[in-house]
Amino acid sequence: MVKGKEKVETEEEFLDLKDETSKAESRKRIINITLWTILITWIVICFTDFILVKTENNPLFCTFSKTAEYDNGSVKSCYGLGYKVYNYDREDFTGLEFAPLWGKDKSVQD
Repeated sequence: MVKGKEKVETEEEFLDLKDETSKAESRKRIINITLWTILITWIVICFTDFILVKTENNPLFCTFSKTAEYDNGSVKSCYGLGYKVYNYDREDFTGLEFAPLWGKDKSVQD
């Protein structure tokens, strides 16, 4: 009779353990889906602005921008999520440039 009681307890423990495991797997799945969604969204944003800059259009996703004035024109810097877009409007240098966040203004003279 003791063996039957131990069997019932182990089955209950097994069901509890199985329930906890399924909850942990559900959390992992939700975190995985969330991270992949964030990554894919970031890639789409970067790719969209990259294509717009390559076709000489202004980017859509600027978090903030600033303008540097020079004697012969100006350079507008647009900061995105991990990249910069420079819009050169100077006498000797015009156009748009897509650069990584650590990239520097190409028209600055030393």
